[in-house]
Amino acid sequence: MKKILIVFLVVCSTQIMYSQSDELELFKSAYQVEKKALLTDFIMLDEVSSASFWKTYNEYQMSLSELGDRRIKLLKNYLESYDSMTDTQIDAYIKETFAIRKKRESLQSSYYKKFKKSHGTKIAAQFIQFERLIQTQIDRELYENFPLIGERF
Repeated sequence: MKKILIVFLVVCSTQIMYSQSDELELFKSAYQVEKKALLTDFIMLDEVSSASFWKTYNEYQMSLSELGDRRIKLLKNYLESYDSMTDTQIDAYIKETFAIRKKRESLQSSYYKKFKKSHGTKIAAQFIQFERLIQTQIDRELYENFPLIGERF
């Protein structure tokens, strides 16, 4: 079950790159619903801590969504010009990928501390492991299916 949902999340995330705005919002919504369902199965919360966990998680997800939109825009621009990018465009693209990764790490670190304080180390660690597992799978899928700079696809 876990592998099927992860595959679904990865497929949704890659389809997002090729979607138009209405379709994009639909894919993003489906992605977030499935991601939350998978996380629910992964982290076992009691009824008392569940409400506060999901409140904090939803805050995190909103911030992460902003980063996701930034990454989608970057990747769409990349797909449109990867085979004809100038050195200046390549440099800007790479710097933006660094900035997005740095911001995601900072966001996760901040929320790790919040979850650790409110739900303990184990739940906080599970949250980080889950987020990194999903992101690693998405990155892998993108790297396998997106052309390299200058590559003829």
